[in-house]
Amino acid sequence: MDLEAVIQQMLGAMVHSLREDAAALGSYGQQILAGERAALQQLAEQRLRGEITDEELQMELEDERLTIEAQMLAVSVMSKAAVQRASQAATAAFFNAVKALI
Repeated sequence: MDLEAVIQQMLGAMVHSLREDAAALGSYGQQILAGERAALQQLAEQRLRGEITDEELQMELEDERLTIEAQMLAVSVMSKAAVQRASQAATAAFFNAVKALI
């Protein structure tokens, strides 16, 4: 058995799995920011018109940060699942390579 070739197959399986998940994670991040777009636009306009101070803007941005952070916690769960799928793909590739030799 050419272990180096099997390891390369395992790596390929991992990379393929992670690429698919990366697209989904990026899309989720875009959705989060798109959902905050109106609030951020409003804050920018209020500050530019002098309706709120820098301090008020900072307080509002802290609220926005907490909102984004809460939504991003779902990404950490999605990331863990992506890692699990990638490791499963790698070990499946190894199993299949060994089984093919039997």
